[in-house]
Amino acid sequence: MREHGVSKSSGGLPLRLDGKNSRRIAKKWKLFFLPTLRKQICVPVELVDERLHHWEALAVMEEIQGKIVR
Repeated sequence: MREHGVSKSSGGLPLRLDGKNSRRIAKKWKLFFLPTLRKQICVPVELVDERLHHWEALAVMEEIQGKIVR
């Protein structure tokens, strides 16, 4: 991160489709994953809603390739 001059990073926040946190996942993210990540990369990590990103990526690929990729 330092070598490439990265000053901020983002990470996907695994939410349920209704927008709520899954208790089990939220606890693991807040207590273990995020603190470890922040210590190792030494830049702020902004969490972003990652619901449906997989499907959005597939839609873009389908548009580019002109066919269904599923």
